[in-house]
Amino acid sequence: MRYKIEYLGIHILAFLVARCCLFGMYPFVVPFFMAAYLQEQSSFGIFIALMLGVASYMDGAAMIRYGLVLVFLLGMLKSTDRSKIFANNYQIALASGGVLWAVSMPYQFLITGKEISVIYTLLEAILCGCSVLIFQQGMTALRSGTGRMFADNKRFVGIFALLATALFGCPAGKGAFSVLFVICGYLLLYNTYRFDGSIGIATGSITGLVLAFRMGDVSYLAVMILLASLAVIMKELGKPGVLLSYFAGYLLLGVLYHHALLEAASLTGAVAVSVLFLLTPSVWLKRVPIRKEDVTALSQDILIQEASRKRIEKFGQAFVAMEKILSEQEEQAQDLPNGLSNMYLSGDGISLLNAVESQSNRLAELRHNFIRQLGQIGEVIQTFPVTLSERSLQIEVFECRVTARFSRMGVNVTKAVMVKDAEQRLKVYLSCYLDKEKVVTGKKMAQALCGIVGKEMVCVERAEDAVSRRESRFAFTEQAEYMLTTGIVRCNRSGEALCGDNFSVIRLENGKAVLMISDGMGSGETANTKSGQVVELLEQLLSAGFGRGLAIELLNSCISFLDNGRTSSTLDLTVLDLYTGMTDFVKLGASTTFIRRKGQVECIRSTSLPVGVLEQVEFDTCERKLYHGDIIVMVSDGVLDSILFENKETYLADLIANADTNNAQKMADMIMQEIVSMQRGQMRDDSTILVAGVWER
Repeated sequence: MRYKIEYLGIHILAFLVARCCLFGMYPFVVPFFMAAYLQEQSSFGIFIALMLGVASYMDGAAMIRYGLVLVFLLGMLKSTDRSKIFANNYQIALASGGVLWAVSMPYQFLITGKEISVIYTLLEAILCGCSVLIFQQGMTALRSGTGRMFADNKRFVGIFALLATALFGCPAGKGAFSVLFVICGYLLLYNTYRFDGSIGIATGSITGLVLAFRMGDVSYLAVMILLASLAVIMKELGKPGVLLSYFAGYLLLGVLYHHALLEAASLTGAVAVSVLFLLTPSVWLKRVPIRKEDVTALSQDILIQEASRKRIEKFGQAFVAMEKILSEQEEQAQDLPNGLSNMYLSGDGISLLNAVESQSNRLAELRHNFIRQLGQIGEVIQTFPVTLSERSLQIEVFECRVTARFSRMGVNVTKAVMVKDAEQRLKVYLSCYLDKEKVVTGKKMAQALCGIVGKEMVCVERAEDAVSRRESRFAFTEQAEYMLTTGIVRCNRSGEALCGDNFSVIRLENGKAVLMISDGMGSGETANTKSGQVVELLEQLLSAGFGRGLAIELLNSCISFLDNGRTSSTLDLTVLDLYTGMTDFVKLGASTTFIRRKGQVECIRSTSLPVGVLEQVEFDTCERKLYHGDIIVMVSDGVLDSILFENKETYLADLIANADTNNAQKMADMIMQEIVSMQRGQMRDDSTILVAGVWER
């Protein structure tokens, strides 16, 4: 119902705005059409309403002229890439004024033959361009709900500009009854009663200006402002207080200031205003607090974001500076003091010297790694503000379109931000609340966003959550080209209660899927704890945004420092970009990984040492492009060690190639059953199989 009323109101507004005629020109036809287009209103319906407004003056030539301008602008906008051309409202406003001047100037000059017509049409074009920007804010205010209609100065100006032009185009009426006077009076009482006092005074000023211009009497400006002021003072007494202040003030001003108010036509209009306001249902007059706190909160958010961005930049710079200072210090003498080695030449002294030198070398290596990683951490941190602050050039148009589209779904959008991440992929963040009795989920909103940004979008984490009456936030990102299905199976070493292997499958915010297996040294609880530390820490580092290489180096340093190189865990890591299919395989002492493609199997091997053995980590890595239907099989050492044949990899590769299934879980179960049967149920080592299938969406 609300949408139907809103739809009808917009078209009536279009008709009235089109009736604003200045010196034979209709300068607000094009701005209103373009503002409605930016709000995704029905272009055809608005076009008809505007043409009817011009036709009400019986000006056929103007209908043709402005109709051609609108058709040309609409065709130009629909045939261009809005991400590159007309990407913001200023470009659209400039195009609107330019096209209007290009069409109107030759016509007016040929008809009148006067050079002044060139100046008139140029002024009309300038007014048109400015009005596009102002009307667009007014349209946004109308679509944002009564509570946020006057939430900021731009909306305030926009909605009162629309009100002024509509009132100016309203028929004044003749005889004993003035339609314009009644409408102005009712709007004054309505806005004063429902909204803040400043809105009432502003309404009085606008209606007073319109009446002064249309009636040819400037006294109406003072009359309407004074009536609005009295209504503001008495509004706390409710409808009776507002009506009493209006009618008493009207009579008092008629006696003391403007005697024309006591004429029959004017008194009839004042009585009609009072009766209409008295008969207005209370539900339509419910008080609306202006949500200025939203504007304050938004301003605070912007300030906080900017302060955070600068703080993060300085934080990263501090890490880089520390690396520089420590590196300079590192270049200075790092060896033992001269002559120290000559202090102990035999017996226990030599053993002590060897121990000191060994420990000194270890500390020096740890210090060197720490200094190098400080700089890498600083570089990573410094990249964060770029991602946070890089807003799309289309943000103004985007906010308008999102507000309009979601309003139809019964969702009021209070804030909408579109950014690009480091890979230039779109991310959308919305703050919204439900305005109608509907169920709107994150998935439905993602589908609506597709038509706005021109790309498939998905809701992050909250796809099945419904928008509530309370303001909440949703995040969206581009739909990935590939999806992943996984299957996992583990088998403990015989006699052990816990498996020494750990695994993880996670999806990062940058659209990459991470699969990992860690095999702790030995078996049982100790191995489980060590491999669990590796998996958990690497998950946290990758999720925080650290690159693959730096995350592994930090992980290795941490494990090496804690265990002093006495224990270790293997790491088998697969990082798949779900947007491109490019996949990195990283191995630290891990077993072979198998890739099955169209019946053929490729083996990816490792010769590196496990995590924590050396302070300076070395790992094997390779990159492959995966396609639809490819299968990844990751196994721990226990799987290959359980195969009794001499060429273990070849046997397992043949088993994977001949598997009559593409189901990841079924394949993992089938391989494990084969391994267990070989060992006759007595597993000599912990075994883990992780299978992943890559599929196009």
